[in-house]
Amino acid sequence: MVLVYEGVNAVEEIRNILGPTNPEKAPAGTIRREFGTNIRVNAAHASDSPENAVREMDILELEVNPLVTLLKDYISTSLPPTVIASHQPTP
Repeated sequence: MVLVYEGVNAVEEIRNILGPTNPEKAPAGTIRREFGTNIRVNAAHASDSPENAVREMDILELEVNPLVTLLKDYISTSLPPTVIASHQPTP
């Protein structure tokens, strides 16, 4: 599963939600603390800078991934328009 988190301070915000790379050092309630097992199997990856986020999104080739269309179709038919409108990425 891939999640592209966008917005002001997106890298810092998502890394706070995930917690430190080492699950043993992550605070309770973070993704890595709750689901990671060690520093190499830490449940999730997050870019460490906006520049690396762009590079990593290019590696994923999001615009040519067939799942993107499937997900966009699902979201547009399954969520109320107000939810979709309120969660648009900032330019």
